[in-house]
Amino acid sequence: MVQNLALSPLIAVKPKAFHGEPLLNSSRGSGGLRMGEDIKEAAKRLRQELKEKFPTTKFSVRIERYSMGEAINVFWTNGTASDKVEEILTKYEDIDRDEATGEILCGGNRYAHGHRTVTDDVREKVAKEIKDSFCPLDRWQLQQEVWKRINERTFIDWDG
Repeated sequence: MVQNLALSPLIAVKPKAFHGEPLLNSSRGSGGLRMGEDIKEAAKRLRQELKEKFPTTKFSVRIERYSMGEAINVFWTNGTASDKVEEILTKYEDIDRDEATGEILCGGNRYAHGHRTVTDDVREKVAKEIKDSFCPLDRWQLQQEVWKRINERTFIDWDG
């Protein structure tokens, strides 16, 4: 006997919203992705949220569309800690995953990526701070510690 899978209670179908529908995606929280929202509108709202939360950091928000999805890319130099920006970016993503394996399903996904540039002078100041406060570290350990501290910290006209 052939079973109609469309009527089976075991198959969960993710409801799709109509374009422009103002409902929030409940898994993303308030202020994040709105179901069916165009990527341009999402990028505008993301730009505004970043400006409100981190007024001293200049962000560049760009969108990109490709055959199986789209992405919002955010660029900034020094400024706000990467971890703080990533918390906001995740609210603007919409990634369909296989419930059993967690594998990303192909097509229609929206990604949000942060791209922070840290200038050499900031990197050198952090390295000096680490060298002054730690016992001697080999080159690899120093690079790892510098990377960790840079990602956790905000640098705005930083004097050390």
